[in-house]
Amino acid sequence: MARYNSFQQRAVHSFDGTRLRYQVAGAGPTVVLANGLGGFRPFWRYQVRLLARHYRLICWDYRGLVPWEAADDDEHVGSLALTHQARDLDAILRAESATSPVLLVGWSMGVQVSLEYYRLRPDAVHGIIAINGTAGRPFETAFADRRWRALIRPLLRGVRGAAPLLGRVAPRLAHWGAAEPLLHWLGAASPGIDDGGAFIELARAFSHIDYRRYAETFFELARHDAWDLLPDVQAPSLVIAGDADVLTPVEVAHRMVGSMPRAELAVLRGGSHFCAIQQSERVNELIAEFIGELGYGPFAEEPVRVHALRMSQRPTALLPAISASAAASETNRPGERSAAAAAAASTLGAPAGVSR
Repeated sequence: MARYNSFQQRAVHSFDGTRLRYQVAGAGPTVVLANGLGGFRPFWRYQVRLLARHYRLICWDYRGLVPWEAADDDEHVGSLALTHQARDLDAILRAESATSPVLLVGWSMGVQVSLEYYRLRPDAVHGIIAINGTAGRPFETAFADRRWRALIRPLLRGVRGAAPLLGRVAPRLAHWGAAEPLLHWLGAASPGIDDGGAFIELARAFSHIDYRRYAETFFELARHDAWDLLPDVQAPSLVIAGDADVLTPVEVAHRMVGSMPRAELAVLRGGSHFCAIQQSERVNELIAEFIGELGYGPFAEEPVRVHALRMSQRPTALLPAISASAAASETNRPGERSAAAAAAASTLGAPAGVSR
């Protein structure tokens, strides 16, 4: 079975000459993993375990974020707008001869990039899975306290100005394991849930980025807006949200599903912005079930049992779960998928099966 670090590194030039680094693993129908701005390929370690035996996975580093080795300071990097990021994906899929419609799986910023790719090439998209994301202008809805929102832009300006210093300090912070406590403090990740070392791996990836371009990409993310596109998205879509996500609140997910003609919603009780890591079993079950219902590749041909996906040995009973009785007493909103059965099975220590 392919692991999160078994990808082949490849490169291609995008439409405007920007050189891109991307990764490929597995074989079969194509599944695109669109990163968030807060994560790189290691973010998907548990989803790769689910998918790489049956599908070809393609992931890429957003333009300019990771400097090339021995690259000149003048290396060309075009606009960091999300419309350009979507065209980068188009260049990668062309390089990989992906002629059949693909499945887009986006997290956080990757949701917005996926929507822009759909706008660009709607006939090339078989389905969309949007995890902890929004359709646009994310910082207008992030954090319940507006004082936090007011700090975002000044903070990013500071990151842009202090990019050289951050480049020197980041490797030390990664070594000290400061990323996870910081995410807990910000409310972006749920404390007390073992992540199997994923946050350490992500922190190491962040120690090598260009922080000036990172801040610029954040500004582009903040101004991007694809809400106008949602009524026209005909691709079947699954929106996965966490009710404890302060960066992309669950109300945003409900609004997205209400605007998309073929979308359904799954809300994870206690789910943070990093639920694909912290509640990977439940997220993977939802992904496998959705792919099976789409009739996309091997998951449509045989039942999939999602188990033993985490690297941690921590008992699954410690994960926050939706109890079956609680779920039965609640009425889901239209288009909402319940994860109660999977969560209850996981809590009892049983393998989480995917019903179809």
